Amino acid sequence: MQDNKNNETKPLSEEEMLKSLKNSAYLLESIMVQKFRQMYFSVETNQVIKDSFTGKSREIDIIAETYHYEANTAKLNLAVKITFVCEVKNNLYPVILMTPYTNSLNGNEESGLKLANTGQAHEQGNISDTFYSLSARNYSELGSKTFTQYCSFQRKKENKELMALHPEEFYSGLSKITQYCEENVEFWDRIEIYKTSPSDNYNRSFLFLPVVIIKDNLMELTIDGGKNQILNPVPYSRLMFTYHYKETAKSALVYFVTQSGFDAFVEELLAVRAKAEQFLINKVTSPIS
Repeated sequence: MQDNKNNETKPLSEEEMLKSLKNSAYLLESIMVQKFRQMYFSVETNQVIKDSFTGKSREIDIIAETYHYEANTAKLNLAVKITFVCEVKNNLYPVILMTPYTNSLNGNEESGLKLANTGQAHEQGNISDTFYSLSARNYSELGSKTFTQYCSFQRKKENKELMALHPEEFYSGLSKITQYCEENVEFWDRIEIYKTSPSDNYNRSFLFLPVVIIKDNLMELTIDGGKNQILNPVPYSRLMFTYHYKETAKSALVYFVTQSGFDAFVEELLAVRAKAEQFLINKVTSPIS
């Protein structure tokens, strides 16, 4: 008991503190915030939402919104942006995505995108609208596969055997960021339905994108010819995550991104945003009669 007491009162060295921070997610979160700001994002940290099941407040690590203003685009009464809703994990063990997503006759792949659209330009019935190039059925943007399962690892204390499992901290994080996205899409849908000014025809396309940022060791598991299991290290990948929101079954396309893959990932998303903006500009300036 005396030894424990002495250890508690012993002054901490700077080396010990920095090592502890490096082993936690705090330092990684700070690095990611700085990276977003260097890329001219509007960034909020540690924002809270109310857990729909427990009623308790839960923190979102990073909310980063693209800030892109052009006078000529603004004159057209339109805005296109991406809000990255991020959970940051300093993973000790590799994270693996597996079981590739396949198209379903009864599925709605586009619902995996948490997209809020307003304005008459979105009422023209064009299903290939704005950000839908990111949908699970379209593999032309940001990777060739979408997966439906994820896992990490943990060692048993008794015999140190390695176990594959769904870590609770990952599931909790996925639940938080997808709930935030659902609530924001719902907000804009409500504004569109109950807007007070009939003359308000601002064309918006807002993508709320759930992202899990990990330190490293992200892999995709594929099966070659139905026999050989192959682990492929990747800088980023995506998961079709399923859950319930207000007692309704939902799904969301969630990106997993490593620290080393972060810059390339964001640059690709910014290119997608630019394409989505040009698509909306074309619809506004050349409406279908």
